Amino acid sequence: MRERRSQLNFSQKEAAMATLVQVKYIEALEQGAFSDLPADVYVRGFLTSLAKIYGINRDDILEQYRVEKQINENIDGSRAQKKDSPGLVSRFVISPKTIAIMATGLVGLMSLGYLATQFRSISAPPELLILAPAENGTVNSGLLQISGETEQGAEVMINNQPIVVDAQGKFLENISLARGSNQIVFTARNKFDQETTVTRTVVFEEKTIAGAYQAAGAEEDKGLALEIAIGGEEAWLSVAADGEDVFAGVMKAGSTRKINAKERIVLTTGNAGATRVFLNNRDLGFLGEEGEVRRDIEFTD
Repeated sequence: MRERRSQLNFSQKEAAMATLVQVKYIEALEQGAFSDLPADVYVRGFLTSLAKIYGINRDDILEQYRVEKQINENIDGSRAQKKDSPGLVSRFVISPKTIAIMATGLVGLMSLGYLATQFRSISAPPELLILAPAENGTVNSGLLQISGETEQGAEVMINNQPIVVDAQGKFLENISLARGSNQIVFTARNKFDQETTVTRTVVFEEKTIAGAYQAAGAEEDKGLALEIAIGGEEAWLSVAADGEDVFAGVMKAGSTRKINAKERIVLTTGNAGATRVFLNNRDLGFLGEEGEVRRDIEFTD
C-alpha cells in the first residue's frame, strides 16, 4: 500500500483527506503495526476506502491484510509460548533437505500465483483510475485537463474518442467543455475485450463579468464552428479559440473534435496530411502533406 501511494504521489495526509481515514491508521497499516489498529470491522472499511483511491483490488488487499495479521498473531503466540515454557526444546531442525523442500514449495506457490494472476487478467475487466476531474465537479474554464491510469496495454476512450496511453498505462488529455452540464464517459478495454467504464459529470459555469451584456440568442447566430477530423495517421494538435487555448494533445486516426469560437480559431498541426477541417459545415479538406507541420492556421468567418 505504501508503494502504491508513492506511485500516485499521495502523501499519507492527502490519502487521509480523500478517504477520511486517520493518518495514524494509514501509517499503522503500511508498517504492519496491527496492535495499533481498531477492530477488524473498522479496518476493513479503511482498506475498502484506500483501495478505491489507490486503484487496487479490494478483495486482494483484504485477503492480504487477513494473512499478514494471522502471521503476526502466530508469531506473537509463539513468543508467548516460548516465554511460558523456557525448558521446551524445538524439534524443528534446518537441514539442506528442509531448505530444498521449502524452496520447492515456494516455487510452486509462486507459479500458482502467476497462473492465478494471468487467469484473472483474462476474465476480469481492466482497472481504470480517474485522477482528474473529481466526481461531479464545477469548473469556470472551458478547457478541462483529464488524467488517469489503467493496466498496461489497455486502450482508453473518452466519450467514444480514443486517446493516447503511455507504456505504463497512464494518460493525460485536454478536452473542451460546453456551457452547463457535461457528461464524460471513460472506457478502458484490455486485449481480451474486457471493459471498464467510469462516468464523470462536470458543470462548466462561466464567470460573469460586471457590466457585460449579451442579448439572449444574439451570439447564437454568429461565430465559428470548426470540426477537426483525423484520417490516416494520428496527429498532434494545438487549438486556440478567441485567444484562449482549448486543446493541446494527440488525436488518433479516425477521431473528431469540434471547436466553437465567436471570432477566431487558430490551429497548429504536426501532421497536416492527416488533419481535415470543416468550417461552419464547409469542407476545407486536408491542411497539407503527410508529416508536414503547419503552425498558426487562422480561421475566421
